[in-house]
Order: sequence, then C-alpha cells, then structure tokens
Amino acid sequence: MDAGPMDAGPADAPRTDAAGDAAVPADVQSVGCAMPLGSITLPGTVAPINGITRGASTIASSTCQPNTGGAENVYRLTVTSTTGVIIDTDNPATTFDTVLSIRRTCGDVATSVACDDDGGSTPGNSSVVRTALAPGDYSVIVDGFSSNAGSYVLRARTYEVSANALCASATPLTAAAPVTAQDITRSGGPSTTCVTNGAGQLFYSFTLPANSQATIRATPTGTTPAWTPVVRALDSCAATTCVANATGTSGAVATLALANTSAAPRTFTLSVSATSATATGTFDLSAAVTTVVPTSVCDAAAVLVNGATAVTGNTTTGTARATRCNTTDASNEVFYSVTVPAGQRVSVRAQPQSGGTWRPRVRAAVNCAATTCQGTPALATTDGGEAALNLDNPTQIPRTLIVSVTATTGTGGAFTLASTAAPLSPARTPYYTLSPITGACDDVASGATVAPTGGWTDDSTSAIAALPWTFQFFATPATHFSVASNGFAQLWPSMTGTPSDEFGNVTIPTAGVPNNFVAPFWDDLSPVNAATSLVRTLSIGVAPARRFVIEWTNWQSVSGASSERLTFQAKLFETTGVIELHYCTINPVNVRNTGSLATVGVEDSTGMRGNLVGFEFPGSVATATAFRLTPPTPVP
Repeated sequence: MDAGPMDAGPADAPRTDAAGDAAVPADVQSVGCAMPLGSITLPGTVAPINGITRGASTIASSTCQPNTGGAENVYRLTVTSTTGVIIDTDNPATTFDTVLSIRRTCGDVATSVACDDDGGSTPGNSSVVRTALAPGDYSVIVDGFSSNAGSYVLRARTYEVSANALCASATPLTAAAPVTAQDITRSGGPSTTCVTNGAGQLFYSFTLPANSQATIRATPTGTTPAWTPVVRALDSCAATTCVANATGTSGAVATLALANTSAAPRTFTLSVSATSATATGTFDLSAAVTTVVPTSVCDAAAVLVNGATAVTGNTTTGTARATRCNTTDASNEVFYSVTVPAGQRVSVRAQPQSGGTWRPRVRAAVNCAATTCQGTPALATTDGGEAALNLDNPTQIPRTLIVSVTATTGTGGAFTLASTAAPLSPARTPYYTLSPITGACDDVASGATVAPTGGWTDDSTSAIAALPWTFQFFATPATHFSVASNGFAQLWPSMTGTPSDEFGNVTIPTAGVPNNFVAPFWDDLSPVNAATSLVRTLSIGVAPARRFVIEWTNWQSVSGASSERLTFQAKLFETTGVIELHYCTINPVNVRNTGSLATVGVEDSTGMRGNLVGFEFPGSVATATAFRLTPPTPVP
C-alpha cells in the first residue's frame, strides 16, 4: 500500500512538468536520451503527463523485458530527498503495452534501479514502478513491448519509506538487538537477485562472527491480513546473486540459516519482503548465533569421500527445514558435499540406523546459493528404508555438489551416509584432451561482422563462409564455417551445407543435427537488439601460428533481460588444431546465464564423437574462465 502518495490533476490534464516548465503538447516526441521531453521533480506535486511514442527505438531494452523494440520517450527525474517513488501508466487512456524503467544513466541498462512490465491494473497495457530513491538525477523511460507505440498517461507520485528502504542505509541487526515493528509498506524496490516477486524490500546489516552459524527469523506481527515473509542474504549491496534465501508461510516465520566457517567475521546484507507487492503488515527480525556444528547448515557441509566407510549423521542437528524442493518434509536438513568425477556416476545412500522407523530423503544442489534442487530427490520406499540418489556427470569436468538428508516424517534421527563412484555406461571416450585455463578474450573490434542477410533474430544463422585456412577438426579438414545465434558455430568441408539454427540443446555426442560444431554456449539465445548484439570474426597472428576468433557479443537467453549480457569466444588455432572456448562477460544474475540450460563442447560430423565440457549444469561457465581442447599429437 502507498503511504501518503502525492497525486494531482485529472488523467487527461495537459502535461506541466514539476520543475515549472510551460505545458508541452502531448504529441511532442523525445529524441532518446539526448533530448528528454521534460523534467519531473520529487517529492512534489506532478500533474499527469499525456504522451505519444512514435518513431524508431534508440535505447537498449529494459532489465525486466528484453523485447522492447518500440519507440521511447524519456523524462528527466530529479529526486531532492530520499523518498518512495511510484511512476505508472495505469490509466484507461494508455493505448499500448508500455514498459517503464528508471535508470541512473539513460543509455546504460546496467544502471537500472527499477523496471516493470504489465504491473498495472490493465496488464496488457499498464506498468507500475515502485521503489525508493536517494537524492539525485535519474531518467524515466516509457518504452513499448515488441514494436508497440501509442498514447499513454504517465503519473509520478511519492510515498513514505523507512530509512532502510535503501540498501546503503541498512539497519544494523545483532543477536543482542533484534529489530521490531518493521513496516513492509514503507519498503523500497523489489529484489533482482533471487525470489524476484516484485515486492519491496527493507535492508539490514548483520555481522556473523568467525566459526559461527546464525538462524535469522522474520516473524509477521499484528493482525490480518496474513502475509508471507521472504528473507534474503547477500554479500553486499552490489551483489547480483543471493548467498541464501528462505520463504515462510502465510502469517508464519521465515527462517534463514547462515554459517561462517572462516577465521574472520563475515558481514551479510539481509533483505526482507513479502511474497506479494500488495501485502501490508509488520514484522520482527531476530538473529540467534551459535558455534558452527558440522552439517547443521549448508556452509558447514561435511565432505563425503567416494568409496570410504559410511559416515554417521543426525537430522536433529540441522537448524532449518528444506527450502529448495520438497519443502514439506518434517525434519530439519543436514548437509554434505560430494564430488562426481568426470564421466562417472556417484550413488549417495542414506539409511536410518538400526531401529529407525523414519523415511529419509536425499537431495542434491549445485551449491549453497542454489534455489532449486539438482535433479529429482531420492526417497526411501519404506519407513526405515534406504534412500539412494544417483548423480551423473557425463562431462569432462569434475562436479562438486551439495547433498542433504531430511526425514519426511517426525524429526528423523541418526543415519549412515555413504557414496560410491563408477564409470557411466557406455564409457565416454573424448577425442580432445580438456584443460581448464584462464580466460583471455581477444579484442575483435576490428574484425568482420557476420550476420544473416536480414540481420540477427531469434534462431537465425549466418551463411557458410570461408575460413582463412584449413582447420583440422576431429582429424578432418574444415575449410568453411557458419554461425548460429544460439551460441555455436558449425565447420564445413566446402561451401555446401545447411546451417542449423537449432535452439534445443542436447548432450554430446548426439546423432541428430546440428553436427560438426563448436559450442561455447549452446542455449536458446536472442539478440538484445540489432545495434548491440553482434557476431564478429578475426584472424590474429601470422602463418603458421594464426588463430581464428568467433565472438558472440552482448547476447541474452531468450527468457533473460537485456542487462544479462553474454559475450564469449571460440578460437581455432592453426597448425596445432587446438580449440579454445573463452568467456568474456557472463552476468551471473540467474543460473541460466552460467550454463544451467546450455551445452558446452564440440562434436564431429557424424554425431558419434564429441567432447562434453558442460551440459545443463549451473556454474559451467563464468567470466574470465576458458577451456582448451587439444587434439592427439601429432594432428592427423
């Protein structure tokens, strides 16, 4: 709910900006960031602004909606004191699907502080941005979904916020001093790191002593209506991912477990919100700190050694319920880590100790920050029975996972836990030798731009073109190449062939198309826009030691936002036949950007041989990492 919004004027009033400029006709068109239509000053009374968008798009897409190809109108926003700001196009006179955003720098999507698409009462058209802003200058951008343009009514008003509605002004929290009566209606902007539900946040700073663990509790207080709390932990205000998060139930506490196993204190930024942007109510926030107990929290996971004697654990030592999947299990969760060797399966087995009548469940997660389980958890089929979870790693990179044990009934109890590893069947026989290396992206700004005739679109390919030299690929000469928008390049023995634009990535090797490819990041990708999303190629060096570089510049997953830029390279080395995959910019704001739905590797022309580096595994790639694929010596 808005606390004390300031709003004035009928919806169809002529535009007069808050700085006192003369009225501007509604059909005046801004010229992008260079010439805003006018000024808005808040706090202050702002009459509704009638506007029309027309012409071509000149500004990069917004963070909440990558497909904003409509014309934009821009307004200068000046905030004179810390305040809550609501800007919307929620009006019957708005005739098209608007997208609203607020940025610190108009043309830089990375400076976006708030964005909304379809948050108004008429979701097909209207949008509402609600956030807290510190004093300063901002840009308000009225954009259109796809190529939409038309008339709109823009309103700007304020609401009262708590000081800690801004992350930079987080309220200190200690075990000795809980905070009480926190009002979620006085919150700031919504989360963009995890549990991104559109609800505003209040921020807190919490320092956890060395070798300690904490239980953070956000407890709704007061009377109805009941609301559901969310607690997030981040490393800093600038973090793009959460360390951990927890969601309560309607009217009930959200419990978040944190651990610090290091020898120095660790400071977290905490945020609390509701699950609904329209929720009202208050809450208390507290922290209980104890010495770290191994396995009790994820950050204190104990190491499982494959093939070693089973370890003994107890679900009663856990501090919180499961939060990633099967969250109705009755017991608390205890944690272990296990490494799945390349090309192998690890079986993790949990068995209640003699006399135990409870039913165990074993889960896996990529890491402690993961918000979902990896694969399907294993559940014992009988009370007192064994739960066995199989973890496969078909790639050439060892994978370390978090595994946890809970009880589906009661509090559980003591159990034994063991893991064993064995090669996958059939065994993988990679052609290239894989080596992880430090990323070193080449500057290809002077290279040739590669694109389909009509430009890059979703699921498109370039024409087949000549390589600068003959490259030995799986011991077969390749003289030509083509590039797909979906993060892979195919190699060809001649100009003849049908390039693939396949968006549905599969494992390697697979007989179906595409074949004969190098895939730095095969996923369903799309261009941010025609001006910034490019593919360039460049031959670097002199014969016989040249390298041919293909770079995908500023791409995004089809479900991502335009701020989630992905830039990566494939390099082909003359004479040696070496292939390298380099990752220049990988924005880890979501797990998809790090490879959770991607295939990384190479495959021959038959689809019978290949090297699988990563397959639908979060964290497969990261900025400044790279992989080198070296063929047998000598190159055939």
